[in-house]
Amino acid sequence: MKKDNKFWVDFINLLQDEEYEYEKDNKRKLSYATCCFVRRVIWLFDPEDCCEGDENDDEDLEIIESLFSARGVEEWIKDQVQYFIDEDGGAHDELEVDFGIGDAEESDYECFYKNSDEFFNDFDYEIASKIIKECYEKASKT
Repeated sequence: MKKDNKFWVDFINLLQDEEYEYEKDNKRKLSYATCCFVRRVIWLFDPEDCCEGDENDDEDLEIIESLFSARGVEEWIKDQVQYFIDEDGGAHDELEVDFGIGDAEESDYECFYKNSDEFFNDFDYEIASKIIKECYEKASKT
């Protein structure tokens, strides 16, 4: 089922509210890793940042709907992290910037996790899937 641009804007705004709550008072008790996931979804699916001709489509919707389950979140985020690990042996700044993974002493960025295992051990897949599903359902009603 195709969603219009208003849905995507509302969905991203709701996710940004979740991210803001993490920064403000963290009522849900999100880990930094889980917040990185929310930020990654915002960054990848924000219709305001899409290139012309690269608007959100059915494939994007399928990805988002796959994140309704903890297992779907786990598979997706592991694929995202693995992509950057595989690129130049993990030397890309994206691991540090987007996920907080890296050597804190050698990095120009704040790193919370020495490696991907620490990141995944701190990740709450249930809460992440709940956030995606709640924001999706709210955006669908507006």
